[in-house]
Formats: sequence, structure tokens, C-alpha cells
Amino acid sequence: MFVFRKERTFDWPVTVSFPADGGKTEEQIFTARFSIRGSDLQAREIAERLADPEDGKRFLSDLWVGWDGIKLEDGNDLPFSEAARDQLLDDPFVIAGIAEALADCLSGARAKNSVRRPFTGRRP
Repeated sequence: MFVFRKERTFDWPVTVSFPADGGKTEEQIFTARFSIRGSDLQAREIAERLADPEDGKRFLSDLWVGWDGIKLEDGNDLPFSEAARDQLLDDPFVIAGIAEALADCLSGARAKNSVRRPFTGRRP
């Protein structure tokens, strides 16, 4: 049965690829929580919105409402906050990972990592 919802909130894996020495990349995975209203997102709109860096950050910050699996360098969990999210969105590699995850979920692509941790963060 189809259930209409004006807003959908869901967890989705995000893979962030960072450049590493020797022309390699290092992949790091976390779980993002997205909240999407029906009028928020069209698949083709992602690239258009991200073409403008400031609009792209606003666009992603409206949709990205939580996470699990992001650690600080000292090994402690990074709790979700708008300030922490905005700081992460200053990183072009994080932006690319979030944008790819959104495109995957909109296209119906299967989640990349088969083991998904439940969301444990707090919403703002």
C-alpha cells in the first residue's frame, strides 16, 4: 500500500572519498538523516543547485538533519548540530558525498553499504 506523506525522513549511507597520497582515495562512510518534503527535490535539480556554492550549501543544510557515525579526531562521536553540519559543508569532499547520496536515493539506487546502523543522533 502507498502512504502519502508530505515529508519523508530517512537514514541513508554517505561515502566521502578523500584524496590520499599516491593518487589514491580514502573512503569514509557515515549515515546521514535526510528530511525531504515533496517539493524540495527533483533529481535533476541537485547539480543545478550545487553549481552555486552558497545556494548549494543552503540547499543541503535544509535537507541534512542528522547523522550517525561521524567521529572527531580524538575518537569521540561528533554530535549533530547546525554549526557542525555547516562546518562539514565547508568541505567540498563532504558536499560531493552528500550530493551523491541524495542522487542515489532519488534514483532508487540501493544503499551502498549493506549494514546500516540505526540513527542515534538528535534532531535540531
